[in-house]
Amino acid sequence: MNGNEAYKPMQRIALSQTQRQALHECKAFGVRHPVSNETALAIWGIEQPSGNGHCRSRAMRSDRDEIIGYPEYPPSDYGYAEDRISAETWNDPADTMAGNALIHVVLCNRNDRRVRKNIRMHVWKGLESKHVLVIDGVQVLAPAPTWALMAGPLDIGELVMIAESMIRHRRLKLNELQEFVDTAQIPYRSKCLDALALVREGSDSPKETEMRLVLERYGLPSMMVNHTVSDVLFGNGAMATLDLADPSRKFGLEYDGDHHRTDKWQWRRDRDKRTRLASAGWVVLVATQLDLSDELHRAAFAMNVAHALSNIDGQPITVNTPIPWNELARRRRKMARPRRARKRCR
Repeated sequence: MNGNEAYKPMQRIALSQTQRQALHECKAFGVRHPVSNETALAIWGIEQPSGNGHCRSRAMRSDRDEIIGYPEYPPSDYGYAEDRISAETWNDPADTMAGNALIHVVLCNRNDRRVRKNIRMHVWKGLESKHVLVIDGVQVLAPAPTWALMAGPLDIGELVMIAESMIRHRRLKLNELQEFVDTAQIPYRSKCLDALALVREGSDSPKETEMRLVLERYGLPSMMVNHTVSDVLFGNGAMATLDLADPSRKFGLEYDGDHHRTDKWQWRRDRDKRTRLASAGWVVLVATQLDLSDELHRAAFAMNVAHALSNIDGQPITVNTPIPWNELARRRRKMARPRRARKRCR
């Protein structure tokens, strides 16, 4: 998707419209507390995940699930006992929010909670004035604490997507997010640390992040993000890029959203780029939303990638069952330690 001049303006317009709508709703409801969670993400102009975790965070979980923060699926992936210590949610039990605005706010004192229609109140005991900014007259939780509090309802993959979106839109830097998690009094700390271990800078869209994480969970080799192929040029001299790439194998992956099909210019550009890459000896596979839609399609996608790599290497590439998120994060941290050690030696 990278290098797509047609998609990015549409994305910016959509995020800007969502931001204006969220600000308008906050003012219309007379919100006095700092907005947080999905509402803060909308105001910060960050893409929000649409998977199971996001649905759970809006309306599909019980109060007990929200306090503890254990996702229903997959149950074996998590053991974050700290979740119940310092985060609570206060909901209007009659508020189903079907088709209506739902505004999330955060408080530091549970005694300040009030039942208000269309308002979902979260309690974070570590909330301080430095964590709140004012945008167009609305108090908004800063990006780093917004991300950390989303760790309750979302799974690790969704947290990684949000973190990479925040970095992509220059709301914060990865080291700033790491410093906040290390120093602030937050719930879900171990879950946040696991997510940070999987965050990589340079992704161009949430779907590209999701595609990368699917392959890593199935045990396939890590690939470079937004790789520039310096010896493959367009007619205007611009270098071709790939969403994911293994340059040593001359293998690449691209994620095509629906606009790659419906936009005539984009479709022609994609065909031109992939023809030039094939002529230079590259093997490029294309993924769509169908490949990421459920576990059956994700497994098939991983098998297709493994088969392509096996043909290149001339030997089988193993595909695992999906690795639990906390185990994947542990492996990533283990892989990163020697590299840091080598840097210190230099």
